[in-house]
Amino acid sequence: MRFHRVSEPGSTQDDAPTRPGAPAERLIERFAPEAMAHGRHEILIRAPADLVFEVAEGFDLLSIPSVHAIFRLRAGLLRAPPPRRDDLKGLVHETQRMGWAELARRPGRELVMGAAVQPWLAEPVFKPVAPDRFLEYVEPEHVKIVWTLEAEPLGPALTRFTTETRVQPTDDAARRRFRRYWRFAGIGIVLVRLLALPAMRREAERRVTRSADPEFERSNGPPLLERFLPTYDATIVRETVVQAPPDVTYAAIREANLMDPVVRGLFSLREGPARVLARFRGASRPPVPGSLTMKDLLRPETGMVVLAEEPEVETLVGSVGRFWERDYGWRRVSAEEFPGFDEPGYAKLAIDLWVQPAGDGGSLLRYEARTATTDEAARRRFRWYWRLIRPGVGLVMGRAVSLIRKEAERRFHARTPASEPGASTP
Repeated sequence: MRFHRVSEPGSTQDDAPTRPGAPAERLIERFAPEAMAHGRHEILIRAPADLVFEVAEGFDLLSIPSVHAIFRLRAGLLRAPPPRRDDLKGLVHETQRMGWAELARRPGRELVMGAAVQPWLAEPVFKPVAPDRFLEYVEPEHVKIVWTLEAEPLGPALTRFTTETRVQPTDDAARRRFRRYWRFAGIGIVLVRLLALPAMRREAERRVTRSADPEFERSNGPPLLERFLPTYDATIVRETVVQAPPDVTYAAIREANLMDPVVRGLFSLREGPARVLARFRGASRPPVPGSLTMKDLLRPETGMVVLAEEPEVETLVGSVGRFWERDYGWRRVSAEEFPGFDEPGYAKLAIDLWVQPAGDGGSLLRYEARTATTDEAARRRFRWYWRLIRPGVGLVMGRAVSLIRKEAERRFHARTPASEPGASTP
């Protein structure tokens, strides 16, 4: 359980303008400035904010088999009737039918729903509470729950979608009962969010018609990556919004040290069997490097080469090898040879880092890795190898974008005087 306190909300009206660079007051602060437990999740979606918000409002959670299974498990544990999908008309409509009340709304951007409830009951009753009474509502042995849908436009076809839940008990008895309930239910609620957000992203991006939306077409994929490796067998994408201009973010790509303890541990795990075998044979292997920058990545022994670059926008590096082998089976291939290389038994890896403007002076950092095999034999070997390493690769890439973001924001704060209008403070 997480405990969190938030300062008292202000009195900004729903449609009041805010100065450039200043965050708008979030509506949830008006109804849950304090919370015993809370959870916040966000995701970047390549679609306009209005469309993302529309998809979220009308989304059917039970259309996701894993989410349906979680709700069935809860019902089984509490001996309640299983969830039904009769006449489902979307997330907001269904929650209102259950008793949730709409507390506040910014059309197409933000929605806050709330209710008083005893969630530990097998069949909880959600009691709607009027917005002007929500803060003062103190019926004994209940918790007040608020949750949000928020679509923040970062560009014509890029949205940061956020959902947050806050829980506040009305008395000590409710606090004790909620703690016990949350020990088992909290995990399921987090899993529902983690499953629902990617599904909402897929639906929103599916609805975007590229031919009818040239802005989406221009911003949807890294041009250099599409040119050098348009078809592939596996890919992972990680994206983050950086509170720094694109030129600062791009500079951080080259100089950020991506070798933190988590990444070092994963590299050590991958190298472990080879090190044991080398020691058994009386040989040695080089230690895991102390740093991992773009310069380190392009050392000759890595097999990586720069395939192409658009200054301050996109860098693409690649390699060819048998990555499932102990020593990766590197095959040195030039940038000119890479697109057409098709020698049997190999895989081609392309790593792309792409920066775009996003939001008020910020930037979007996208990190994508694609792998394509050259024949069916290589494809079979790569598939079983990929099943083993994919979770680790995703974690490493996630850490990388986070470290680059922190480095870029550190540099930007260091060069921006605190007294400058609209400047951020570290």
